[in-house]
Amino acid sequence: MIDNLDRTLDDNSRSFTVKAPVFAWAGENSVDAFAKYVFLKIQTNHPDKVTFYGNGQRIESENIVTLENPETPSVVTFVWKNLNSTTSYKIFAKYNNDDKLELDPKEFITESEGSLPNAGFENWYSNKIDENGKDLTTIKWKDYVYWNKWYPWNEKDENSKGWNTLNLTTTQFGGEPSMFDIGIITEPTSPYVGCCYTTTSGTMPTTDKYLGDYAALIRTVGWGKGNTATANPLGGMGTCQSLTPGELYLGTYNTVTHSASYGGYSLESRPFAVSFAYKYVPKNSADWGLVIIEVKDASGNNIVERVEKRLVAHSSYVVETIKLNYTLSSKATKILVYFKSSGNSECWTINESNLTPPPAYNLDTGEYVGSQLYIDDVELIYDYIE
Repeated sequence: MIDNLDRTLDDNSRSFTVKAPVFAWAGENSVDAFAKYVFLKIQTNHPDKVTFYGNGQRIESENIVTLENPETPSVVTFVWKNLNSTTSYKIFAKYNNDDKLELDPKEFITESEGSLPNAGFENWYSNKIDENGKDLTTIKWKDYVYWNKWYPWNEKDENSKGWNTLNLTTTQFGGEPSMFDIGIITEPTSPYVGCCYTTTSGTMPTTDKYLGDYAALIRTVGWGKGNTATANPLGGMGTCQSLTPGELYLGTYNTVTHSASYGGYSLESRPFAVSFAYKYVPKNSADWGLVIIEVKDASGNNIVERVEKRLVAHSSYVVETIKLNYTLSSKATKILVYFKSSGNSECWTINESNLTPPPAYNLDTGEYVGSQLYIDDVELIYDYIE
């Protein structure tokens, strides 16, 4: 800190006192380094007179952003941007470019740049294994098992794991179909556990993508062991026991309780923003998609203001970039990104306003499907964006 210095000048009984300005690092947390920028907090009443020097060189003004806080006008936060990740830096500041008004240097290392697995949703695999572990592709009536249990990773690559779904919920009643077979006619009989309208994946790959070959399609679906399609050729609901909005989230799935564990994904850096491409086709115009973002420290505290944003209808892909507002200076250990196909609980009632039913007598491709959210190319952004 620069101490106040009194200087007195006597001239024909006139005198005045000149005091050095308030100019100091603002406490123990005056330097907070992210991956590609650093926050610098300084006590000063004249931020326009502060000049920074980094690694021996004067920092150009275009690389410094001034963030004044009206609540604490004497403490100014500066942002030194356009840094390199995992790099050592030394910085000091001068007031009015005066060598006598110079702050002690601070040293720091920027964070690494993390990424999310399968962020472009190019990796998927599926199976038709029932709740008892039986592979239904090996049974006699395998051609009458029309559903697939989809997983958003490559089963041969552990590094591709991170995202999860509720597909194990909505496929839990899939099983070996009972058949009516008299040699001439062969068809499934009730319960129709091999049909898509009883057993379906809410989240699955789609070639309707933003980039690459695939994207994630997150659907609100109807399912249930007693589900049926209508027998009326003019249409109708038939029987649908359960409606579940599709989910795609960073975490795990509890196969015992059939519920999501929103534990997030390990991340030892703090992104500036999260970006993704999406389009949304609501079944009910009152519905909306949903994204939730959280970043947590080692104690499980949220270190950002929790993001909960509605995703509105778009017939083609748009890119959404969500800046993160960090409320604690703790380091990150986990990030949660969570997408949901139906955010409006009033659209979870089982009816034709919220679900399109399968066509009459459709046993193979017919499903109960509601709002649909397409997600592609989720990216963690580390550059400081004004």
